[in-house]
Amino acid sequence: MTTVEVTLNLPADLVARAQKAGMLTPERMITLLEKELERDYRVNRLLKTVNRLHTIKPAVAVGEIDEEIRAYRASKRTKRAKAS
Repeated sequence: MTTVEVTLNLPADLVARAQKAGMLTPERMITLLEKELERDYRVNRLLKTVNRLHTIKPAVAVGEIDEEIRAYRASKRTKRAKAS
């Protein structure tokens, strides 16, 4: 393990709350850093996936979907009218 000394200028109330919660111990700082690194990795992976999805052309155009919905609704109206 490597020893690193970090000096931070933090608000006194934040330091007090962090100490009370046991967050300023070496073990807890290791856990917090590992979780933050994992979160950062996942966010970056998600953003890359979103960017890839934006490059994919949809298989069906929006106009085609609207047309299908209109046709479905028209057929429903026709069936209801025949049933009456």
